[in-house]
Amino acid sequence: QLPAPVAPVAPQARPRAQAAPAKPVTTSNGLAAIVNDQPISNYDLDQRVALFVATSGVRPTAESIAQIRSQVLRAIEDEILETQEAAKHKIGASKEEVDRAIMNIAEDNGISPQQILDTVRHAGVADSVFRQQIAAQVTWQKVVAARFGTDIFITDDQIDEAMDRLRKGADKPQFLLSEIF
Repeated sequence: QLPAPVAPVAPQARPRAQAAPAKPVTTSNGLAAIVNDQPISNYDLDQRVALFVATSGVRPTAESIAQIRSQVLRAIEDEILETQEAAKHKIGASKEEVDRAIMNIAEDNGISPQQILDTVRHAGVADSVFRQQIAAQVTWQKVVAARFGTDIFITDDQIDEAMDRLRKGADKPQFLLSEIF
């Protein structure tokens, strides 16, 4: 799968008639949020929503687009905080590392890097927006590895135990707390 900034929107508890797919709201003027004095414009948010829709396979409806925008905005806010934390430790991602990450995504999806970029462009998203998201992901992975890489050791037994817990809970109802709240 191509990377998605946030998890897809959870389905509603009761079935509804399928609405026609809606295009992301384009409100490209003004600010969507400010994180530690760093602005997030509505244009940036629109670009990331379009990227999310293009790479996640989610078909937004008129009802879900506001929730998708909210989730994408939270993801961008988290990304800014992560990037700022990485900058404190002088950690970043090089162009080569971003290219390698895109190549890995392409291989995982059985397509070429050019096909990924074409998909992104077809959705109306600038290449730089996609590359910026990948760079932030690579950078954060490096921060986590630098901080916890030597402290964490996961055994095969721990993995098996976690998989068993997931299998046992797979048939139980799961709720997204933000929807309930």
